[in-house]
Amino acid sequence: MCSTARLVDSSVLVQTHFITKWLVVNILFFLQYVVICSM
Repeated sequence: MCSTARLVDSSVLVQTHFITKWLVVNILFFLQYVVICSM
């Protein structure tokens, strides 16, 4: 029971980590695009 909960916990952590990384990359690309367009 405990090990299953831990597994679920780690998978959720990994998922949120990937989503945050993806969001950061998207925001960086968007900022780059905005800067290039405004120049």
